Amino acid sequence: CDHNWEVLKGINHFSLFPNTDNEEIFRRARDTEQAITFHDKPFEYAAQPERGVTYWDWTLVPVKDQNGLVCGLVFSLIETTRRKHDEQALRRATQRFALLAATASELLESDRPQDTIDSLCRRVLEHLDCHVFFNFLVDESAGRLRLNASAGISEQDVRHVEWLDYDAGVCGPVARD
Repeated sequence: CDHNWEVLKGINHFSLFPNTDNEEIFRRARDTEQAITFHDKPFEYAAQPERGVTYWDWTLVPVKDQNGLVCGLVFSLIETTRRKHDEQALRRATQRFALLAATASELLESDRPQDTIDSLCRRVLEHLDCHVFFNFLVDESAGRLRLNASAGISEQDVRHVEWLDYDAGVCGPVARD
């Protein structure tokens, strides 16, 4: 490691990171004389807003002098942003597969499959955190897509999107090709 850690020796954490609100946590570790650990603590770099929120596992361990008094804190950090994002992606994928499995099961058992599709649209809308969700079916006799189900749109507006040509939006060309 090429870092010159001696440069940091004796420098106060808050002079390095003046825009953090961690002072209370440091004070608690000092006053309670107990180590404090956080997992995936969010942090925004005021000096680098383009980085967005990063996540860190960090630990504060009080250090005592020969008289048993807290004379400092050892502060260790491990950035966990990538792991946090990977866990979120895995959680969303698991939710997506659970949603698909539940819907497939409901469709097999349902005597009203359209109700299941309507319910699926609402659940997908929530899962994707989007505003509108459409389910179109290919209507070969009409040569375009016919709206089968939707969520997040009024019944009045549904009439305006009842049909979708093969050259419209993203769905049309995908269905056509």
